[in-house]
Amino acid sequence: MQQTLSAYLFGFAVMNLFHGALADSFGRRPVVLWGIAIFTLSSLGCAMSTSVGHLVLFRLLQGMSSGASMVVGARDHPRHVPTRRGAARECRR
Repeated sequence: MQQTLSAYLFGFAVMNLFHGALADSFGRRPVVLWGIAIFTLSSLGCAMSTSVGHLVLFRLLQGMSSGASMVVGARDHPRHVPTRRGAARECRR
């Protein structure tokens, strides 16, 4: 069972390097939607896995897809935070 956590964290760490570049190439929305879809399917795979090997594989897929919304969302956040008073009104113009 310890391998499932290691696989999840390994996939999460590796794909953190690539989610930003993928969002630049394909857009933020498709990367987040595909990340959520893959995470959901791999969660179903974890629930239905019959061996530890399959469970580790699906946990790896979960880790690879789980960082998509976090990395893309964190990258998009500073653009929408007003830095001074009245800056939100200026953004609407």
